[in-house]
Amino acid sequence: MVDIRQSVHFANYLKRLGWTVERIGEINYFIKKMPIVGSILKLQRPEEIRMDTIQKLSQKYGVFQIVVEPSLSSYIGPLEDRRNLMLAHGFKLSKSTYLPSKTLQIDLTRSKEDILQNFKKDARQAIRKTEGPERSRMGKGLFIKEYSTPDEIKIFREGWKKSVKFDRYVPSTEQLIKLKRSFPYSKSLFLASHNISGRIIGGVIFTTSSHERSNYI
Repeated sequence: MVDIRQSVHFANYLKRLGWTVERIGEINYFIKKMPIVGSILKLQRPEEIRMDTIQKLSQKYGVFQIVVEPSLSSYIGPLEDRRNLMLAHGFKLSKSTYLPSKTLQIDLTRSKEDILQNFKKDARQAIRKTEGPERSRMGKGLFIKEYSTPDEIKIFREGWKKSVKFDRYVPSTEQLIKLKRSFPYSKSLFLASHNISGRIIGGVIFTTSSHERSNYI
């Protein structure tokens, strides 16, 4: 399964944010020019780590820092092998990551019942509260709404910002609008749940490319 960050849609998104994208052999290499010091090269969840390509791009763009976040997929080989490859070429293990350190993969071809059965008890209960009799007991005012226009995405972002701690990073409205435009139509979905008073109490962003669906919560 190709990670969504290696899709053409995600490449278009980073281009809108000012990154240079080199797509070589179906792999996205993201380059950002920084004042004075040079450029940063970022490689996220690639199916293959090609050291010769990384070296050529580093020379071409005057790269002073290279960030590689290997694919977590086990079908392309043990993660330990990718780690050892990077260490052998002089890379160091970072204490922080650009991407989430854990990935949950769900086979959406299975039935809804089978998928829910593998969720933890608390997750199953939370989902059932939004359905059928449980929803009626909680109140008819509880609802989920899609946000798609620029004005709606601004409201979505404001609700997101209010629901997290002050120091928690939340993308700007402009970034979210660019994300929506990079994954147009059914390729992206912004959803928010509301309480009885209409206040946003939760939300999720889904992005789809090929056979993978990724999300921010």
